[in-house]
Amino acid sequence: MALTVIAYRRLAGDVGGVGKPDPAVYLHAAAELSEIPSDCIAIEDSENGVLSAVRAGMYCVGFRDGMNDAHNLDRARQITEGFSEAAFHSLVR
Repeated sequence: MALTVIAYRRLAGDVGGVGKPDPAVYLHAAAELSEIPSDCIAIEDSENGVLSAVRAGMYCVGFRDGMNDAHNLDRARQITEGFSEAAFHSLVR
């Protein structure tokens, strides 16, 4: 699978009054970018965020930052302990 990084968007926690873990926010973002969800990567630091991205059909990366250790990110396809340039490039190869 070849990925092209086309945009970075920080998303609000809800769309139309529906919050995460409902997938609406991610489905909305994919539509705004004219992308299908399965071609998108979501980076999430919370259990509800991971569930939202997974339910939308996106590849989800769980992001540990030292302040969210209590969150269950196990549904993410991979978990990272921080983002270095090398970690980011491993996603887009």
